[in-house]
Amino acid sequence: MRKTPHSILLISVTMATIIFLAVNGAVRTEYEQKPHIQEEFAEQDYQALYDFYIAATPNLAGRPYYGDPDAPITLILYTDFTSAGAQAFADDILPGLLSEFVHTGKAKLYHKHHLTTDDYQQKTPTYYYAQSLSCYHEQQPATYYEFLFALFNTTLHDLPELVGSHGADRQALMQCIREQTFKNIKEDLGEVQQFGMVGITPRLYVGMRQRGYQSIDGVPVYDQVRRKIRDYQVRLGD
Repeated sequence: MRKTPHSILLISVTMATIIFLAVNGAVRTEYEQKPHIQEEFAEQDYQALYDFYIAATPNLAGRPYYGDPDAPITLILYTDFTSAGAQAFADDILPGLLSEFVHTGKAKLYHKHHLTTDDYQQKTPTYYYAQSLSCYHEQQPATYYEFLFALFNTTLHDLPELVGSHGADRQALMQCIREQTFKNIKEDLGEVQQFGMVGITPRLYVGMRQRGYQSIDGVPVYDQVRRKIRDYQVRLGD
């Protein structure tokens, strides 16, 4: 297949990154701290690697979203379900975002897992929440976000009851949580490391049509988020 100038540039930049990492003896560390990278190197997914290392752009390929698919504004929320900041964002910011922008078709929302290498290796509660969401999405993709929003007010002890109340197979989902691994979780923890989010939760990215993102860290005043979104709407002529 004939390569375009764009694809040649992507390959060149990516290969330069690989050489840099190899020369500096950093490839093994990259694989340990960002486990999805090894798979993308093997699959020669140059666009994903370029977005990760060069553009610092969250990868949304294959990710479920909440809202109108044609909404011009993209919101990406990296959050866990165990920190005080995540709970405060869910209580104080998220309802306004949904009612003012998502439910009105002005924006669509993507959730990404906020977890670290330690969470992944030590199987912390943050890891198990991420596993539960990924497993639930396999069983009940149509109600993924309904389950996600309910998860903010659910302890791990009460998780089986929540799963059952949403129509999923409890036994199958709990087995999935214990045994299955997911590329999306590995990818998200890699982005948390690479994009400087360790110790910062949540982080909200605001962009237009999945590009040109600006980030807001922690739990801001709601008007700050509204102004950021309105800036993009003005640029879009809304």
